[in-house]
Amino acid sequence: ERHHQIIAAMSPGLQGYVVMELNRTWISKVRFLSKVLRHAEQSDLRSFFYAFIVDVSLSLTTSIHAQSEVFGVRNTMYILVQGLVSSGTGARATSAFIAEWGVERVHSAGAVWGQDFLLSDTRLLEPAESLALTYCETMVLNRSSFLTLVERHNGDCPGLKDMVRWFCCWLALQRALLKEARRRINVARKRERRRQKEEASGDAEVEWRRLCAAEELLPTPATPTSRADRPVWEPDLWQTPTDADLSKRPSVVTDL
Repeated sequence: ERHHQIIAAMSPGLQGYVVMELNRTWISKVRFLSKVLRHAEQSDLRSFFYAFIVDVSLSLTTSIHAQSEVFGVRNTMYILVQGLVSSGTGARATSAFIAEWGVERVHSAGAVWGQDFLLSDTRLLEPAESLALTYCETMVLNRSSFLTLVERHNGDCPGLKDMVRWFCCWLALQRALLKEARRRINVARKRERRRQKEEASGDAEVEWRRLCAAEELLPTPATPTSRADRPVWEPDLWQTPTDADLSKRPSVVTDL
């Protein structure tokens, strides 16, 4: 608040130079604001574009969070002044963030996240929840405040609304393509897992049929036969062979 009061007490020209020096680091990390800044440096209406960036900087609000605190609101851009913050690691955001965007992000001082705060389709937004790894101080810019400033300065800054609109369309297209690509990848993975499961079950069934066929080809174990089924020449081992039994045996000629 004290910084805002000091800047508000300066002349418009001095405000532009001071704000540029204080906020150039994070402004260069925001795609559409860096484009506005480059356009301002090459335009004859430099002072008007600087006035827009000054108003954006003055509309930032300060937010302070304790260690291990989960914070974050959708359609809000965050600028980290000091501390460490991890995006997508809130109690409800961890699995959703990793599944949707595939990575966790750790931010240090000077980092900016939530640049998709201008998108109206919430399905294309990254999870808003973040985790304060240390004591941290952030500056916050919400969507409604920024769009109000765009409408206010659009008359003095020709093409300002078009630049913001172009950024929104570009980011929405990029997010939609990434979302569709990840959806198709997930569908393909599910189909591959289903196919592998079917092949595994099919291989097990084939192996089972092969084993059954092999068992059918094995010779059946011999079973004891009754005396009536024995060959007529086979003597009973438990009885003394008679002359009739010996006469039924094949004759063997042995040369001595």
